[in-house]
Amino acid sequence: MSADLSHVWIAKEAGLFEKYGVDVVPIYFSGGRPLMQALLAGDIQLAATGGITSVRAIVAGAELIIIAGYMNKLTYTFFTSKDITRAEQLKGKAVAISGFGTSSHAVTVLALKKLGLVPVKDVAIVQIGDQTARFAALQANSIQGAIITPPLTLLARNRGLNPLIDLTQAGIPWLQEVIIADNSMLRRRQDVVKSFMKGFIDGLKLWHTNKDKTTELLAKFMRIDIKANRESINEAYEYMKDATEKKPYPTFDGIKLQLDMIAETDAKAKGVRPEQVVDLKLLQEIDNSGFIDALYK
Repeated sequence: MSADLSHVWIAKEAGLFEKYGVDVVPIYFSGGRPLMQALLAGDIQLAATGGITSVRAIVAGAELIIIAGYMNKLTYTFFTSKDITRAEQLKGKAVAISGFGTSSHAVTVLALKKLGLVPVKDVAIVQIGDQTARFAALQANSIQGAIITPPLTLLARNRGLNPLIDLTQAGIPWLQEVIIADNSMLRRRQDVVKSFMKGFIDGLKLWHTNKDKTTELLAKFMRIDIKANRESINEAYEYMKDATEKKPYPTFDGIKLQLDMIAETDAKAKGVRPEQVVDLKLLQEIDNSGFIDALYK
């Protein structure tokens, strides 16, 4: 379980959705692809998921829309196995992602390019599964590279894996995590979506104002003993707090970069503008009412 997937769950556990009169059932999916399939099938109505996975689905014609972007920077570090300390040593080796077309795929491609490597040509990219599976494969040396987020970053360093590039410091505009909605849900049940958004935004406030409560819930979400792993949880909290927006407006520069990446394999993305994949009217309505500012007073 990755800390950047915890925001909805933490808001739920803190009772913040119920505070605004909506019953939310968080369901964890291992990777953006099965989550998107469930969203398209109507099994779920709202999702907190990777930005590029969402943008890709909308470009492909899915009746979905991004209504918030609550993390607008990368939270990953690209780690390599113990014997690989330089980028050129990765040539001919394999790195892991959760699945093709996912956020982990896109960010891994970014990392490899930043390291001066040509994805696929220089380094094989294989589908392994979620972060836990990728971490296990990296430890076993069945793959030689993978992106990792806190709190596994501390564990990776302690076990001798090499942080080849810290993407949090790379200065790349990136739509990391978004709230995406089914268009028909947004039209038919705007009152429910608005209540959800208020509870979610109140949950973002928890990250920024109550470290003790947030770290307690974060440890519970990740099924980690907080007393035995205080350093790891604190690192995860600080990383995610720094990346979490108080007002969850998505970065249009990040969307543009993702559209350009998608356009390399899907020509439909070439004519799409960032504003076409978002609908921020509900967020703006909540913000203009003074709701978000009042949370921090």
